[in-house]
Order: sequence, then structure tokens, then C-alpha cells
Amino acid sequence: MQTRLSNLFALPYHLVHSLAPLLALDLGAWKPILARLSASIAAAAAVQGYYKFHDNWLLYRSTWDCLKREHTLKQAGISDYRGHADPNALFVERVEAIFRREGETWLSKHVCDDATAKQVPGIKLQEQ
Repeated sequence: MQTRLSNLFALPYHLVHSLAPLLALDLGAWKPILARLSASIAAAAAVQGYYKFHDNWLLYRSTWDCLKREHTLKQAGISDYRGHADPNALFVERVEAIFRREGETWLSKHVCDDATAKQVPGIKLQEQ
């Protein structure tokens, strides 16, 4: 789904970018249309870049794959789950570690500095 949406957005983006030099030409009635189209695509690209939709999706997908793998390992009783005294507790620990890692990665991509992070409620920075 994400790949389709990315491709759906990328095609008009690249097409309009390749047509943007035509704005320098005298195209009559097409010039305002191309100018508006180029400006709207540039604005959409700026919004996408600012909010990092693609990066977020990659992070979420990676987390999903890790969780799916962990669930499969637990269900099959293999790897560290084999012979463990409490496989459910181990599973919860590992899932929490995956969530913590995702949160730290997201925070490192979206918070610019410590001053900004201190303004966000519920954020506790780790001392380094």
C-alpha cells in the first residue's frame, strides 16, 4: 500500500518538475496552469519531507516485522524461548524492548535538540 502511494505521489512530482522549465517559455494559457501545478507539487513535497512520512512508515514497518518475528519464535518455542522458565515474561520483555527502540528512534529523528524535547510532555531524555 505504501509503495503504491509513494509511486502515485512520485510520478506527478517528477513529471511536474520536468515540466517546470517550460514556465520560462511563452505557452499562453498553459503557463498559469503549469505554475500552479508546479507550486502545489513543491508544497506537497515540502510537507512530505517535513513530516517524514516515508521514514516513519519504514520505522513502523520494521517494528511490525520485529514483532511478527518475536511472536513466531514464541509460538514455535524456539531460540531463547526453548527451555525458558517463563516464555511469556521473556516475550513481554522483548516486545517492550522493541517498542522502546522504536520510540527512541522516532524521537531522535523528530526532536531537534534537548531544549525542544524538554517542551514535549512525557519525554525523558537519557543522560549520556
